[in-house]
This record gives sequence, structure tokens and C-alpha cells, in this order.
Amino acid sequence: METDKMFSYQSFLLHPKKKVADLENIAPGTFININDAKGIEKIAKYIGDFEIEGAIVLNYYNQSILTLQNWDYVDILWSHMANAVDKVLKEGEAICRFWGCPNEISFKECGNSFIRLRTNWNDQRYLLPEKELFMTILYGTIDFFKKLSSPPWRFRSYAKSIAYYYDIMGRVKEKRELSAYRWDSIERI
Repeated sequence: METDKMFSYQSFLLHPKKKVADLENIAPGTFININDAKGIEKIAKYIGDFEIEGAIVLNYYNQSILTLQNWDYVDILWSHMANAVDKVLKEGEAICRFWGCPNEISFKECGNSFIRLRTNWNDQRYLLPEKELFMTILYGTIDFFKKLSSPPWRFRSYAKSIAYYYDIMGRVKEKRELSAYRWDSIERI
């Protein structure tokens, strides 16, 4: 999903009956986009409430920051990235650790409303606009957990977590003195 002209994100769930044998050649159908209602319906009964394997695809213009090759527990990864945003707001830097592998994403304020982001698995460094990056991460996190709270999982509730991510979004807007932003229209739970 494109959140603005700079960033786009997508959330995927690992098909429970598929294995990732080669990260360089992931077979079609191994990951199901969370927006693919028919695909999700087929695998929903095999997906637990927590530690859900999947991937986040995060792009900055034509640069891939996260890809399917960086799959992990997608619910934990979204949550850790949102928590990293919160920590950067409070302390100026944070590390987002993946749960099931040694991957890390580091965030550090570097002035002029930019964030220096580094991925340790490929030693890539990015200089990214803070507001757009943070709002994309928070919007992606909220979107992901809202999807996990809707059919076919209508009996799950991540309401407290979603409210917390909205609070972080509010702190981003306060700290950066943002006027009304496109995400202000997101329905709260």
C-alpha cells in the first residue's frame, strides 16, 4: 500500500503449508498478501494469535528497505518497529530487533527532520525523512493489526495495541508540530 509518494509498504503472511528453502528464489504463493481476502481465508485457520510468520515489504521510492527475504514473525516485527519509533521520539535513537533471526534495523535522528536508518544484514544505510518514515511505519502497524482483528479473525482483538500505536502517532505529530495529516482520518477502534 502506498502511504505517500515516497514510501510504500505491504504485509504478508507465510503460507503455513509452504517452506522457504531458498531466500534468493521464493516460490509464488509462499507468502500471502494480508489484503488478499481469498488467500487469507484459505490459511486463516492455521494462523495463531501471536508469533505469526510473514514479511513486511517496505520501499522508499525505488529502494527496497525490507523484502520478502527478511521474513520473520511479522506481528512482532511491526510492533517492534512502532516501538522503535516511540523510542526515537524519546531518546533520539533505537534498534528494532527481529524476533526469529539476528537482523536489526537501527534508527538515529540526524537533524533537519531526517533519520539515519541502517539494516545490519546487508549494511545498507538510508537517510530518510522522519515524518514520512514514522507515519508509514505506524500506519502499516495499525493497518496490519486491524486486518488481524477483522474477518476471518473477527474474534481477535488487538484494540489496546492499536490504541497505543495511535498514541505514538499523536506524539510524532506533537514533536514535529505537524498540521492535519492524511492519516488523521483513520478510524480509531
